[in-house]
Amino acid sequence: MCVFVSVFAHLQNYLVSLTNVTCIIVSHDSSFLDFVCTNILHYENRKLRLYRGNLSEFVKQKPEARSYYELSASPISFKFPEPGFLEGVKTKDKVRA
Repeated sequence: MCVFVSVFAHLQNYLVSLTNVTCIIVSHDSSFLDFVCTNILHYENRKLRLYRGNLSEFVKQKPEARSYYELSASPISFKFPEPGFLEGVKTKDKVRA
């Protein structure tokens, strides 16, 4: 078993075992948030609102928050410009192994 997976599982179990503690958790891992969260505090339009339940329950109550699960659900699209030339690099060829 990978050490990271073991530590991650321990962290999840530890957070779930806390009964009289409030933790503020920021994570990009939606399955982690589903597992450990019992309430979601959502900040929007300079207001805080409390939603009971984990991230899945929050998305059921606020469907537009689905983008927190799936980047494809986000109305924002990313378009990166073609990179320019780098000083000292004479070719745009791909790296050869």
